[in-house]
Amino acid sequence: MNNKKPVVLFGLLFLSFSLYLGISSLSTNIVFGHHILDVIEVPRPMGMSIDDQDGLLYVSSMVKSGVSVVNTTNNEIVNAISSTSKGGVIDVISVPPDKVYLAPFKSGTIEVYDKKTNNISNIIELPGAIYSTPTPLADRVLTAAEFVMGVWAMDYNPQNKILYAAYADANEILAINTTNDEIVAEIPVANHPMALQVDPLTNTLVVASLTGNKLTFISTETNQVTGEVATGIGPWDIALDSLYHKAYVANRGSYFVTVVDTIGHQIIDKIPLSSPAQAIGVDEKDHTVYITHPRSPNIDKINGETNEYITPIDLNIIPQDIVVDSDTQRVYISTKSQDKLFVIGPKSASSSLAIISFDHPFLVFGFIDVHGQDVTPTSSFSLSNNTLGLSVNAPDGGNLAFDVPRTLLDSKDGANDIPFRILIDGQPSEFSKDIEITRSTDDPRGNQTRSLDFYVPENTKTVTIVGTKSIL
Repeated sequence: MNNKKPVVLFGLLFLSFSLYLGISSLSTNIVFGHHILDVIEVPRPMGMSIDDQDGLLYVSSMVKSGVSVVNTTNNEIVNAISSTSKGGVIDVISVPPDKVYLAPFKSGTIEVYDKKTNNISNIIELPGAIYSTPTPLADRVLTAAEFVMGVWAMDYNPQNKILYAAYADANEILAINTTNDEIVAEIPVANHPMALQVDPLTNTLVVASLTGNKLTFISTETNQVTGEVATGIGPWDIALDSLYHKAYVANRGSYFVTVVDTIGHQIIDKIPLSSPAQAIGVDEKDHTVYITHPRSPNIDKINGETNEYITPIDLNIIPQDIVVDSDTQRVYISTKSQDKLFVIGPKSASSSLAIISFDHPFLVFGFIDVHGQDVTPTSSFSLSNNTLGLSVNAPDGGNLAFDVPRTLLDSKDGANDIPFRILIDGQPSEFSKDIEITRSTDDPRGNQTRSLDFYVPENTKTVTIVGTKSIL
């Protein structure tokens, strides 16, 4: 077939079909492949957070004592925030409408940056941040040594406009009213709280205590502790899948990730690892869990539906923190010893493919614009009796989206539309029932089309769309 030239029917109206890209909520776990999309030069990155409203990534630095602000659309640094502290910034978070909170390392403060004036507008003094060690009795030579405590992690609850800060050395969580930057509560928790995350769906704050080896659950409505659960040794980081009410805990001293039911406050699983974990993140769109390790360049991917290991991503460098943008399915990874921030995610590509009749004479009926995420077409569309076929390359699995013209292929039960059948390598797709998007649209030329957007499993070779009537 490839050696035969198709006959083009000039009397036939050529079709151009618009692209639709969207990823639906899935009842079956679907995991996209990940590739290094970009490397951003930032000074010694540490903690990170994404502002969903303005699409900015805030990256704290221990070297420059400040924050790099990255535009996630083009991965360019658009601003740099300087801290008044010289000890480096351990964490940062943006709070609407125009504040950014910085946690300088062991400074006894939280700094408030004003986006409108581009200056530090306020400094919140932490209670009891400076303490002294007593000198030996009757010692007239040695003097007391002073130590300064600090905040290790922060998260924001948009429901009550409260910023929660893990005051690790004081063994408590600070609740800060972001409208006036006043501390409204000091909540005692297990020793050395190192990580915390707000679940806005259940109005719950989940706190991991490093030396206390516990998760603490706090009501953000009352700021009262509602429960505790023991984890592995040295819980260092938390990632929440709010839709499934799961907390994933990275343990620095155990060879597993603890999975906790955030409503029942119970451990529901322990996912074995080859080495202790450090940072952890969850893509709440496809429920994939990403895990970094303190001494390994690999990032582990876990199927959040089954808690089974999928595959590692090798960075060839030790990662530090990890943040997942579920909207774009991009993962941002800071590095431990270099001035680099990696961006990984699925690769996207668009192409315009001819629609060719399967049998002789080989007629060209038009073109279809196809968009793939980690799926690459390797042929034109072939049209035969009530079917539209396409060869693809999908080594990792991914998403495929295109519009089908009704004049060429449709699927009807009488006058009513019914879904197309999707065959993967000749077999019915187990995913098509849940994620196929079939809707009637008009392309720019007024042609009636039906849009398809569906998952293609890994190592798929052919995709076939089956309808009830076609032009052939």
